[in-house]
Amino acid sequence: MTVAFNENVTDEAISSHLKHFIVDALFIDIDSAQIADDSLLGTEVGVDSLGFAELMAHLEDEYGITVTDGEFLPEHPMIISLEHPVAEAEVDEFDVVHFSNYVRWYGAALKEFLARYSEPPGFFGSGVEVRVARVRASYSSSARRDDIVSVSISRVENLGRSLRLYFRAEANGELLARAELNLVFVRTEPYGLVRVPEQLAARLAAEQTEQAEQTAREQRVPAEAGAGSAA
Repeated sequence: MTVAFNENVTDEAISSHLKHFIVDALFIDIDSAQIADDSLLGTEVGVDSLGFAELMAHLEDEYGITVTDGEFLPEHPMIISLEHPVAEAEVDEFDVVHFSNYVRWYGAALKEFLARYSEPPGFFGSGVEVRVARVRASYSSSARRDDIVSVSISRVENLGRSLRLYFRAEANGELLARAELNLVFVRTEPYGLVRVPEQLAARLAAEQTEQAEQTAREQRVPAEAGAGSAA
């Protein structure tokens, strides 16, 4: 974290300002007085990944506080990860990738996700198909000619009646863009929305449990090693 702001600004003033920013600018349905200084913004307050990106940008613009992506957001094992060399047709006269290409890249990662979790891709049992219901995207930097862009799905949330997928695009160790995409499931005959298929929900839950246990084991090993050295 890098800090370069007016030393006369108190911590209390910054805290109050940021709480109001979270409520007013990020449209969080909560009274700012209910946000404690140690509240978990994601799980307790309800700030999503795009909200975190806006908050990071606001901190830098307003106070000169630079927070890295890793400090704000926990690392998650990538569920899907693709490498994409930037093509000539994807850049403009400034050698910058046009924003619409990121959506295509997210689509390629989504296709891989569906191929992994359904057969044939996009079909879940008899008469149940998948549809994209919403996409929200934010951009932090630009990919350029000759870059190799890593496009990944880092996390999946089961919301009961939809899945929310979290996408990231990175190049040269820098976060370029992120997006959230909601998938819904429809019964074709008679037509109507249905809940996330049980088999898919169970598989995702099992994988997330396994990932959480693996992360806990990895965190436990250095701690145990440190305790052994101290002894």
